[in-house]
Amino acid sequence: MSDKNNDLDSLSRLREIIFGEQMARLEEEIKNLSSDSKVNFERLSNEFKQILQDKEDTFKQLLNEQKEAFETQIQKLADSKADNIKMAEALRKLADTFDSND
Repeated sequence: MSDKNNDLDSLSRLREIIFGEQMARLEEEIKNLSSDSKVNFERLSNEFKQILQDKEDTFKQLLNEQKEAFETQIQKLADSKADNIKMAEALRKLADTFDSND
């Protein structure tokens, strides 16, 4: 049994000697990939947030421009309505003048 344990220990040491350096490099590469993935994810996340903010700002600007355009149109319609009311009153007075002259 002792020989079997010695053989296993020797085999483990031999495996460590043969594959130990390679395993250490692989573990380091995996660690670097994980770190790179985090950095890339954060970079992409920040870029996405910036693009989203830019789109939101553009949308708000367009929305404000449309609001101002509609308010201008409403004001023009209100002014036109007021002018039409004044004109209708003037025509009524003129018509009343004609009626009173008859």
